[in-house]
Parts: sequence; structure tokens; C-alpha cells
Amino acid sequence: SRKALAAYTRNMQICRGHIAQPLVVAFLQYHAFDKQAPDFRGIIANYRARVRKVQRWWAELGRIRQAYAHLLLPHWKWALGKARSEMFDGAVEIEVKRVIARREALEAMKIEGGGPSSLHDHLTEAEIRMKARKAFADKFPEPPYYYCHHVLREYVAQMQRSRSERVALWSVQKEKDDYQRELLRCGVSCESLDVVEDKPKPGPVYIDREEILEVARQSWHDWFDGKHRDIVANCLRLMKIHFRRWKGLHRLGSAPFEPEPRNSVLAAPKRPSMGHTFLTQGA
Repeated sequence: SRKALAAYTRNMQICRGHIAQPLVVAFLQYHAFDKQAPDFRGIIANYRARVRKVQRWWAELGRIRQAYAHLLLPHWKWALGKARSEMFDGAVEIEVKRVIARREALEAMKIEGGGPSSLHDHLTEAEIRMKARKAFADKFPEPPYYYCHHVLREYVAQMQRSRSERVALWSVQKEKDDYQRELLRCGVSCESLDVVEDKPKPGPVYIDREEILEVARQSWHDWFDGKHRDIVANCLRLMKIHFRRWKGLHRLGSAPFEPEPRNSVLAAPKRPSMGHTFLTQGA
């Protein structure tokens, strides 16, 4: 019986090992050798897929901002014209004051032997202002379109980034208005309590003509001060290939037409030397 038990045990160990072998192999393959883990090519493919996803998102965001910029373009033209008029009138007034102050100083000093008096000494203030307006008529050209488009895109991006803050302020104000409305319903009357109106939730982009006017004024000053040379350089870089192609066609005599001679708008002009309607759709 002892020999039989020993023989049975030896045979059963082999059988148990044979039966358990597939289970052990499956366990090791699942835990120690995971076939789901990507290799080097898989890692590169996953990284490229994520990069493409980010690129598609960025391109879509750019198209959205471009659409909003075109929506604000009529208001921007109005603000730009008003800002130009303000700068032009300010320059004219400064020139008029400078000429009048110079004439008064010359009269006070009673300069002798300085030759015949200038024509400015006999002009009235209205004539001096008219002459200054003619002199400054061409010194305030409008900025090029690509610069205005860049400013509008930055303005739209700033509005989109500040939406969370505007929504938070709207939530706080809405709670105050609801509390004030409940007091009015309960019959509490006070001079400080006014009838409140429901304001819609702020959207990603709104239209504020006064704010657009401030942006236009700042963009005018920045353009004349030459603070956006990088935008001009970027435009030149993008248009360089078209300039080369045009020169090649013109050299071969196959250019479609001769461009009109005009001053280049790519060079930022220098400053002359002188002494809420809201669109709040929820998104």
C-alpha cells in the first residue's frame, strides 16, 4: 500500500502540473507580459494622434474667433473713425495753441531786426486752425486691415478668457436681485429698493461700443508709436513668397496687370511732432 500511494502521488503531481500549466501561462501573460502595452511605434502613433487633436481644437478656436472678429467689424470701423477724428482734432488744437503762443511770445519780446513779420502774425485763429487741418490731413492714415484684424482677435480672446469672471459676477448679482425681489414681494418698501430686471447669463462675446472705442484709441496710439513691429514682420514673412512670385511674373512679362503706385502700408507711420449695448446669449 505504501508503494502504491507513492506511485499515485508521483503520477498525480504530473497530472496536476499538466492541468495547471495553461492557467499559469495565462496568469503570467496577463500580469507580467501585458500585450495591451504599446511598443515604441504605438507610443509615437498615440502622441501624433493627441497632437492632431490639439491642432484641430486650436484651428476650430481660431475659426470661431475669426467669425466673432467679423461680427465686430462694423462697430470697429465706427470706433476707429471716431478715434481718428479725436486724434486729428487734438493734433490740430495743439498746433493752433503752439502757433498762437509763439506769436504772443514774439509780440511780447518785441523782436527788432528780425526781418518782415510772418504771415502767421496776421492770421486769425480760425485761419490758423484751417491751415493746421490741411497740414495734418494726410498724417493720420488708417492702420492696415491685418493689424485691425489682429487687434480684434486679441480682443475676442480676452473676452472669452474673462467669461468665467463675468459669469461669477452675474451669479452674485443675480442672488442679490432675487433677494431684493423677495423683499418687494413681502411688502418691504424702502427707497434703496428698486425694481430689478432679469439679466441673461453673459455669453462668450458681447458688444460694448464704449469698450470697443477704448480699444480703438489704444490701438491707434500703439500703431503710431510703433509697438507692433512684430505684426508687420509676420505679415511680411507670410507675403514674401507672393512678392517673389509677382516679381518673377513681372520679370517674364506675364504679370496680369501693373500695380498702382502707392505708399506701402506695411511701414508704421510716425506720430507728428507737436509741442453699452450688450449681446449676452448663453453658450
